[in-house]
Amino acid sequence: MDTTTPVDQLPDPLVPAEVDLRGYGWMPLYGDRLKNSETWILASAEGKVAALHLWWQAFAHEVPAGSLPSDDRLLARAADYGTAITAWRAIKEEALRGWVLCSDGRYYHPFLCELALQAWETRRADVAKKEAERARKKAQRDAEKDRTSAGRTTNVRRTDDECPADNPPASAGFPPENALKGEERKGSKNPPPLTPPPASRRTSSGAVAVVNAFVAAKDARWPEYAEQIAPRMTMLALAEQHLEAGGTVELLTEVIQRGVRDWKNPTPPTSLAALKNSLADRIAQHRRALEGNGTRKASGPSGEQHEVDPHDQSRQRLRHWCRTGRWEPRWGEMPGHRSCLIPERVILEVIPDFAPDWCPPAAESERTGEGAR
Repeated sequence: MDTTTPVDQLPDPLVPAEVDLRGYGWMPLYGDRLKNSETWILASAEGKVAALHLWWQAFAHEVPAGSLPSDDRLLARAADYGTAITAWRAIKEEALRGWVLCSDGRYYHPFLCELALQAWETRRADVAKKEAERARKKAQRDAEKDRTSAGRTTNVRRTDDECPADNPPASAGFPPENALKGEERKGSKNPPPLTPPPASRRTSSGAVAVVNAFVAAKDARWPEYAEQIAPRMTMLALAEQHLEAGGTVELLTEVIQRGVRDWKNPTPPTSLAALKNSLADRIAQHRRALEGNGTRKASGPSGEQHEVDPHDQSRQRLRHWCRTGRWEPRWGEMPGHRSCLIPERVILEVIPDFAPDWCPPAAESERTGEGAR
């Protein structure tokens, strides 16, 4: 890693600018080569972890693949140091051992670039193969359509009146002994009506609302990726499945908004499938709450029956948290954490000014008292 060489003397980038492996979910790891490399032998434990983070960032999240930006703020974030720039600079030399600064102002790792080029050629070959297969199927459909159209044009049955005089009528094709029977059948009763084809399933308005909520949340956070989106019919089918499983539009919208807000990857989710686990878990929790509380009748003071709100217990826990500053571990993650199971709307009912970094006044005063002591 040399940052003192003049820009005009730096080497050219080690991979073409169009090499893009974003979306890859794996990266080759050659264990013996890694174990015996200078980077692994000489680096501290922190340096090794940071190096692994940087390799993965460069391979699957940067363009061109195999490279990294030279800005320390971006490098610190890629190495999982966040905004701790000073801590990052302390292990920067260890983590970037073997990287080369090139004329485009980016770092390149020679071996990682070899892996990126191999993966890029494989991806291009797969894309070309899929395009050729799509073209073949399209040509096959077009040929079938042309044959069907030609058959409809030429295979038109003429009536007896349109037949030439020297040709027998259409009925002459029947054997003589069946001609009269055919005439009798013709006048005896009408042919059975045709059965209409089954109507295609219509998309519900709830599924449309869920998909629209996902698209709106994604485009609000990543407007530059607005064109990268899964087919709408695919997402509508997924939304219908979650609704049929017991979810509601409001519940699914809450999970989608929280999932998009807390999404950690630099590229956005392009389909509801990316959030399927969070949606399924939330639906299961909702169904358990309904089976345990929402469908059970409770008696009021005068003996009348009323349904129990499944979120009443969550509201009680929130009030306890505000009053004492303590959140019991058995309640799950506290509000503000990405895995908190309490819907945001319920939190805002109890704590109108709630934000992810909000802290109960009781906890603040306790912390201030400890600091004074």
